Amino acid sequence: MTQMPIERLIQHALDTRGELIIQLQAENTDTCRLFHGSNEGFPGLTIDRYGDQVLVQTFYEPLSETNRSIIETSLVRYLGFKPGFNFRDRSGKKKDTPEFIPPPGSEAPNSPLFCMELGVHYLVRQNRQGLDPYLFLDMRSARRFILKNSRHLSVLNLFAYTCSLGLCAALGGADEVWNIDFADSALKVGQANLERNGAAASSHRFIHADFFPAVRQLAALPIKGRGKRKKQIKLDPRMFDLVILDPPRWATSIYGAVDLVRDYQSVFKPALLVTKPGGRLICTNHVPSVNCGDWLEMLKRCAMKTGVEIDILEIIAPEADFPSPDGQHPLKIAVIGRNT
Repeated sequence: MTQMPIERLIQHALDTRGELIIQLQAENTDTCRLFHGSNEGFPGLTIDRYGDQVLVQTFYEPLSETNRSIIETSLVRYLGFKPGFNFRDRSGKKKDTPEFIPPPGSEAPNSPLFCMELGVHYLVRQNRQGLDPYLFLDMRSARRFILKNSRHLSVLNLFAYTCSLGLCAALGGADEVWNIDFADSALKVGQANLERNGAAASSHRFIHADFFPAVRQLAALPIKGRGKRKKQIKLDPRMFDLVILDPPRWATSIYGAVDLVRDYQSVFKPALLVTKPGGRLICTNHVPSVNCGDWLEMLKRCAMKTGVEIDILEIIAPEADFPSPDGQHPLKIAVIGRNT
């Protein structure tokens, strides 16, 4: 089958986002996935808007100069202004060297840039060689849910990264928010976002720690792995009204491995145990090969073996800028109620 010209593919994608774009603008949002190539005719190409910056990423093949020019022309015409363009080839065909073309009159390429989503300000960076953006746009639906469902709750944000979910909990009226992540640099971005949005810092904790020893202490479970005798941050057992579990696909440390395909249970069980009875646990799995139904059944079996009764309260799908013709989104977000 002959591929449709990229200009037509992009225009069709922008047309289908018409209603969503109008809604997002009314909600003080200037971030959006403008083109989701895997399901819109150009596999391996994604185009994301972050404020006055456009991030263009390729994962299978480098872009031709012709297609780069078409993308720039199409988006300048669509947006009505000339944004900065950040082109990144992550196909492995050459070294991942971000190329940033700043908008007219802008400051240095590495200067901080804030974008907005649902009225919340987030720090992003133009050049992040080898790394993902500070804000994952497909998680907007989860951030929307947390903004609306955190009032007067105690919240634990695990694998917090730059703490966007914890920030939404704070701005949604949570009484207390703990963010835990092994990367101190990511937590510092979260602190900058908290300050930018004027949220109460006194009720917000940023804990630089590995997931396994931190959450297992909170769950009153023994610490395992080669690092069990290593000195670590001391946390007393406790439970939270809302727990957020958003792990990476794969990660290893001296305390254990995070493996969302073969052993999701190792991160799910302690997260469930630190969720209060009557509370909720929001958990994610973004591995495309993992079927949502199979994943949910695994969560139920794990809870049963742990002696905890749960209900799957809601499945939160990514919004319309992440289309999936068969409804099987790579990102799966489940809201789980702990009954006992």
